[in-house]
Amino acid sequence: MQRLANANGVRYKLESWDWWFWAEKLRKAKYNLDENELIPYFKLDNVRDGMFWTATKLYGITFERINNVPVYNPLNEVYEVKEADGSWYFTFEYAFDKEMARLGYMTVDKGSVTVNGVSLTVCNPTDNSFQVAIIPYTYEFTNFHQIKAGTTVNIEFDIIGKYVSRMMAF
Repeated sequence: MQRLANANGVRYKLESWDWWFWAEKLRKAKYNLDENELIPYFKLDNVRDGMFWTATKLYGITFERINNVPVYNPLNEVYEVKEADGSWYFTFEYAFDKEMARLGYMTVDKGSVTVNGVSLTVCNPTDNSFQVAIIPYTYEFTNFHQIKAGTTVNIEFDIIGKYVSRMMAF
């Protein structure tokens, strides 16, 4: 980049704050690429389909769009993710409350949670949601085969999370 800057009349050593400007100049000089020409190839539908194809090829998981689910924004789309072994990921959302979190009502990645009396392992937790992987046996022999999007469920948070949260408060 320094050579390119010097060729364009710059007589000082490039600093870190010059990097993005001259990197863009170098990219244009080297590849003559206009990013606007790429936009048609990176439409949301194309990118999503490419990600789903890649995940299916690499991990064997499949995606099926679910249309009868209430969403916050009409542009949102909901997909069911199925594992190669036939298991599913169920996503549960709840209203985030700082006071409840302070008291230990929280989910922790790889922690425990009980949903409608079924003890499960948490994956992909956020402030207001978490996922659990349901294998076909659990789906068939528990009430999970009756749970649909929008179903109200009973969630019992990990008791250890409550104890740890209380200990940290003292």
